[in-house]
Amino acid sequence: MAPTGSDIRPVTTAPSSDTDASWSPDGRWVVYSSNYGGLPTPNILVVPAESGTPIRVTRDDTHADGAPSWSPDGKWLAFESHLGQDEDTPSALWRIPVPEGVCDEEFHVYLPLALTTSSDLSAVNDFLYQLQNLDLTAIGDTAYDLVIMDYSAEGDDETAFTPAQIAALQHSPGGARIVLAYMSIGEAENYRFYWDEGWDADGDGQPDAGAPPWLDVENPHWEGNYKVRYWDPAWQTIILSYTNRLLSAGFDGAYLDIIDAYEYYAEQGRATASQDMADFVAAIRAHARASDPNFAVFPQNAPELAAEIPAYLSSVDGIGQEDIYYGYDDDDVMTPPAITAELEGYLDLFRNAGKLVLTVDYATTPAHVDDAYAKSQAKGYVPFCTVRDLDQLIINPGHEPD
Repeated sequence: MAPTGSDIRPVTTAPSSDTDASWSPDGRWVVYSSNYGGLPTPNILVVPAESGTPIRVTRDDTHADGAPSWSPDGKWLAFESHLGQDEDTPSALWRIPVPEGVCDEEFHVYLPLALTTSSDLSAVNDFLYQLQNLDLTAIGDTAYDLVIMDYSAEGDDETAFTPAQIAALQHSPGGARIVLAYMSIGEAENYRFYWDEGWDADGDGQPDAGAPPWLDVENPHWEGNYKVRYWDPAWQTIILSYTNRLLSAGFDGAYLDIIDAYEYYAEQGRATASQDMADFVAAIRAHARASDPNFAVFPQNAPELAAEIPAYLSSVDGIGQEDIYYGYDDDDVMTPPAITAELEGYLDLFRNAGKLVLTVDYATTPAHVDDAYAKSQAKGYVPFCTVRDLDQLIINPGHEPD
């Protein structure tokens, strides 16, 4: 309202408890605490001062976040937070970067905007896929539209990237970009937060007595990766907890690996293996979107699942496919044309449904790289060529990100 008490206008209108309002330095936004959307505890949100759709900033359903304040330079929000709904629980002070947005020249305010929309994905014409040796500053200096990376420098919670680091990558000197976090859902990795060394203490690749029933044998081709009975509710709970970590860090979406685990279990006689996997992917997306309606989900490989389970297409925002042109038999070796044609037929189901199709080929020979890019782009896909270890920031000459 005006200082005189006139011109009273509603800013928020949802049936929620909205408190602790504070202005942004340029007066265009209001930050506040709210249980908007039925949250079990209040979180921090921002909303245009002229009213509009609130944008959630903090994402922790176990802590109550309140009393937010914008920093004078507009780049940070400070707030108090305590565990649970009991207001007498001791609070601590936290700060979080104002997420995604544009810079106001006068105040240098980074105003929150949602990046991960279908239109943003459709504008992606280059991407980076790197899981190891991550240098976020170097990646941020590139112009890649989309980055697929690990949520952690070493794959564990101790070296997990902070929300500030992810926000800085999303809005770095090279430009705004979408950032997806790699997450294996069809195999367990023995360096992740959920792993218990007692599950395979002798390292023979066989689960020990007392290991959870969802844990299966080690993948003979990838040491430390164990097959899982992915339909088991206990494993799915772990993956949803993993997803919460990605949400809390501010990732725009998840890049799901080992979707093709369903093929292994179908061969083992599980008749519902494909439906189980499609349902699992749908559950991950639904869980994430309850907190972030724009959270994107990209499975990697197994595009034939869309032909077997048509509803699968509505559960994903895109797909990544490895080895479609080079690498199927060996790195830098052309994939057999029959395999390429089969994969393209399935990927076209995604493309025709308006999904973003990413292709990953393991080739470094310039002629092979050029060939992979040309074939992928001719199909309306988005190509990238790199090394199998995914440990280098690759910019292919002649195919630089723009």
